[in-house]
Amino acid sequence: MNKVAAILLTIIIVIIGLIVGWQLGIFLGNNLNIPLHPYALYALSAAFLGGVFYVLALFLTNWFFSLINFLNRVFKGVSLLELLLGFFALILALLLAFLIELATHLSSIPIVGPYLPALLAIFLAYLSLTLFISKREELSSIFQGGGGPKERVRSRKAERRYLLDTNVIIDGRISEILKSGIIDGVIIIPSFVLSELQYVADSPDPIRRARGRRGLETLNRIQKESPVKIEIMEVKLAGEPVDQRLVKLAKNLQAIIITNDYNLAQVARLQDLSIINLNELANALKPVVLPGEEIQVAITKEGKEPNQGVGYLDDGTMVVVEGGRHFLGQTLNTVVTSILQTSAGRMIFAKPVEEHNA
Repeated sequence: MNKVAAILLTIIIVIIGLIVGWQLGIFLGNNLNIPLHPYALYALSAAFLGGVFYVLALFLTNWFFSLINFLNRVFKGVSLLELLLGFFALILALLLAFLIELATHLSSIPIVGPYLPALLAIFLAYLSLTLFISKREELSSIFQGGGGPKERVRSRKAERRYLLDTNVIIDGRISEILKSGIIDGVIIIPSFVLSELQYVADSPDPIRRARGRRGLETLNRIQKESPVKIEIMEVKLAGEPVDQRLVKLAKNLQAIIITNDYNLAQVARLQDLSIINLNELANALKPVVLPGEEIQVAITKEGKEPNQGVGYLDDGTMVVVEGGRHFLGQTLNTVVTSILQTSAGRMIFAKPVEEHNA
């Protein structure tokens, strides 16, 4: 596509050169006594400038496409609405600056006067752009024909973007969460996260290699099965750790980071970014158990302390049963005595019903 566009651009520039050269030949023929037939002079002048413009076109097309690629990278994370708001903000600022200059004649002030209109336009452009961006959701609903509160909420949800980090892809739970439909928006997989997954999958360490391959399998599964749109985004942010690049990209895209990395979640929160921590979400969804309630527990192993047995609830919560060591492989009716909340989750301490009631 770029080659075709480059050829068309070169042809246009050469045609402009031929036209300018022909006109220059007419000018020279009318004003100078050149011993050449007029049409020969026009043709030579057109051919000369056509050649000059062709050489210029070779440099201009490279520069033009370099500029286009640069602008694509700069504005990749900027929505069409934000670009339109920027354009309207600039037009409004120039109009206001012109009206203020017309009313006050700022340019007539000695020394600084000639610079004041330009400074005023820059200030008004920044002010109006900041105002428009802060109200982009309301403006979006107006451009889309208004609509009631439900339509506006749906529109805002559709604009939400989520970034997945490497750990949460390897974890695998994100696949079921996306299939449940509770996350509505666009899931973005940055290219550097995909590169890290491939690096882990190629690791000589068999454990890391298995984790990396599980992450790639999870990514393939969510691309095929998830009802949410999945986008692989090419991002050129080199020379920084993956977590820092993820935080920077989340700022640029105003996206929500989905992770199970405690340190990444804390760093992102310090920078006022929105975070979904799967570990916190899993803990929040666990059923609430209060001291004094009865629960059934299958004792699967011995505890650290004498006479303790350990079992697990369906959600994976560990239950330490005092006096449960003698019931290995059995299911007990127990009474919750206390609950310990740790950074890794909850631990429930219980006793067999018979001992509690004795």
